[in-house]
Amino acid sequence: MMYRIFFFLFIIGSFPSLAFAQNYKDHIEKVVVKHFNPHCPAYSILAVKDGEIIFEKVSGVSPDGEASQHQFLIASITKQFTAVAVMQLMEQGKLSLDDDVRKFVPDFLTNGPTIAIRQLLSHQAGLDNQSIIPEEIRVKVESQDDMLELFKDQELLFKPGTQYRYSNLGYMLLGHVIQNVSGMSCQDYFQRFLFEPAGMEHSDLILDNRHYSGLLEGHSRYGEQLKKAEGVNMVLPFTGGGIASTAKDIYRWYQALRDYKIISKKSLELCFTENNVAGVPTNYGFGWMVGQLRGKKVIKHDGIISGFLSFAAYVPEDDIVVVTLCNCDNVPYLEVPASRIVAILMDQPFEDRPEHTSMDGLENLVGAYSSGGKTQYITTQNNTMVFHEQGGSKQLLFPQSDGSLLVESTLDIITFEKSSKDTLRFHLSSLNNDSYWVRTGAGKIYETQDLSDSDRAAFSGHYQVPNAFLFEVYEEEEKMFGRVGHDAHEIFCFEKDRFFAHGIDAEIHFHRNQLGEIEGLSLMQGREMKAMRVKP
Repeated sequence: MMYRIFFFLFIIGSFPSLAFAQNYKDHIEKVVVKHFNPHCPAYSILAVKDGEIIFEKVSGVSPDGEASQHQFLIASITKQFTAVAVMQLMEQGKLSLDDDVRKFVPDFLTNGPTIAIRQLLSHQAGLDNQSIIPEEIRVKVESQDDMLELFKDQELLFKPGTQYRYSNLGYMLLGHVIQNVSGMSCQDYFQRFLFEPAGMEHSDLILDNRHYSGLLEGHSRYGEQLKKAEGVNMVLPFTGGGIASTAKDIYRWYQALRDYKIISKKSLELCFTENNVAGVPTNYGFGWMVGQLRGKKVIKHDGIISGFLSFAAYVPEDDIVVVTLCNCDNVPYLEVPASRIVAILMDQPFEDRPEHTSMDGLENLVGAYSSGGKTQYITTQNNTMVFHEQGGSKQLLFPQSDGSLLVESTLDIITFEKSSKDTLRFHLSSLNNDSYWVRTGAGKIYETQDLSDSDRAAFSGHYQVPNAFLFEVYEEEEKMFGRVGHDAHEIFCFEKDRFFAHGIDAEIHFHRNQLGEIEGLSLMQGREMKAMRVKP
């Protein structure tokens, strides 16, 4: 018999469901202000429930024309349109999902194994990504046929159907299938059979580098500096990522799919069904990622291309659609704020990160937890709790009012349980799946010790890992840091001559000679790396 352990560490007032539902806009606005305003020079957000637009906001675009008509590149969200086009051709009897791709693109990998259309749709074909082609060649590609020539003879990474590997090249290849089967260019096919039936009046499949007047300019952020993004050769994305659209058009797309105006219910359900490899779920259907939120199935996809980020989510059970578009490519991942908005529309919002948390009484949760051959650790340091893999980045854990723990920068929720044998385990609910982790070992509780000026000076210096890298320990404003190249982390002393890193699972053990002087160290990060002190 299992029972849940609740840790009532603090009280956060909950919203009555009716009052909360009446204030969807206010709660969504708080998410937008926090996650989009500081990072995106321009963005478009649309949240719809049961066919009613609950929230719509377009910010940072030119006042010329209607703001909602400004286009963003949606990158890999394009893949769902490609998948639906393939399903249309299947419904017309022009192809089978089990057909070998060479039936339609005869000169592709002529001596290779059979690659079924369904394996391309589900990223199980063994194809790599376009990064295998040198950039100096990619930028000069002038047509999709030229691009096909560059990868049509590339060796597969694995036997088709035996592994999952996300591949843009696979979806580019599907574009050639669509063209050869339909006798139309993908640009014309998408316009006639996808965009027009869905009422998408401000969407284009961009296949070249001409200027598109409705398309916003993309940006990249370097620290506090915002710059125009490096241009991308728009010949390349094709049916793997070349659509420019608006948030409202993408919503119209989901409306048309929901009403089976584009493909049949059976075909759509096939697209929305998660595939697996050897019984292991891949979190991918055909053209869509398949995840979950608050126990309900979420159909979703993200997109990233030079200058743009996008994310769209659809919850069939609640008829919820949330679309988020941003014209900056290196801002925090959009799935988290978009999923917060979805949860608001579900009337099951996530709590805000508390300003002050206490770990009192939680030390008994520290330990190593295992699941399916993997291990995660829960550690406390300076009265905070962190979650990490061995040698990996640490993420803070924030107690929630129901006794669960929220993982920093995610919407992953940890809920602890105890079995009848007193074995502690936790349930990890992520945006993709659920898993259970059982405590299999001890963890660490770090308490910081104060250092004097002379102590900090004694540890500061350069340490060489033989045939590898130079590790620097230095002081800055009475704080200690460890650095390799430009990657620096604050470090804290927890016992004599031993330090832990704040943001990554690593310890530094200093070694002294017979005179008591620091002569070297061991960097413990998944393994021990010894280094001798050297002159700068």
